[in-house]
Amino acid sequence: MLKTEIIKVLQYFDIFRFPLKEQELLRYLTCEADEEQLHNVLQEMVSDGEICHRNDNFMVYDDMASVQRKEQGAHRAAGLKRKAFGVARIIWYFPFVRGIAISGSLSKNFADEKSDLDFFIITAPRTLWVCRTLLHIFKRFTFWVGKQHNFCMNYFIDESKLAIEEENLFTAYEMCTLIPCEGAERLAKLHDANTWVWRQLPNAKSFMVYPPVSKIPFFKTCSEMILRFTGVLLFNKTLMKWTDRKWRKKWQKRNYDMSQYDLAFKTTEFVSKNHPKNYQKFVLEQLKK
Repeated sequence: MLKTEIIKVLQYFDIFRFPLKEQELLRYLTCEADEEQLHNVLQEMVSDGEICHRNDNFMVYDDMASVQRKEQGAHRAAGLKRKAFGVARIIWYFPFVRGIAISGSLSKNFADEKSDLDFFIITAPRTLWVCRTLLHIFKRFTFWVGKQHNFCMNYFIDESKLAIEEENLFTAYEMCTLIPCEGAERLAKLHDANTWVWRQLPNAKSFMVYPPVSKIPFFKTCSEMILRFTGVLLFNKTLMKWTDRKWRKKWQKRNYDMSQYDLAFKTTEFVSKNHPKNYQKFVLEQLKK
């Protein structure tokens, strides 16, 4: 059984041309295993020619170019991670932000020449669209200085509804690789609200590391009080509907497959997802093939 699960994981990451080291394999396995057991089975599979082994990486096909690509990507990611933590600190000062994590390829310790800084953001209850709008107004100014790729805030979730609806392998991998930056206690609650992730990936939870709890800045507390007092939060749903209309109009003009819109651009009172490339659909289809 362990051999079968190893092959499945390597096939999944082969979609991204991303070979895995032993510790990565242990984390991503869909069955329970310990380090010694995994090591012994991997050595046996390499000896039998069932999988390939290059530079401490395992893969289903002998592809040294993928190994070199991964090593170069890890080197770039080291520098970008430091920058991402700094950007997360800026986002943390915005009203109603309760948790921030690095997502996307950077959360898997990989970055190529075109990699953005992607963030997963948890907001205070029933403030998601006000919070998102304020952040994206700020992002407009980053275009003036060419820093817009540092602020790719493409997934927002309300802390009162932390359960993720898409319970599949792609989402499980995305969830277990989130790198908490600020609001660690909210990220821990996110993982507690999605126990299905740990059922699919039983070894992954032991790899989660949460930073110390972040203190909410005084300025942020004051700005939230002002926004609540002035009634801005009454427009939370209005902002959601306005954003949805704007997105639909924009992507229809670009001939986007609107049958995939609700998955790629999930827009509800408690979730905002903006994934135009819809990698979830692509990856799960490739995995079936």
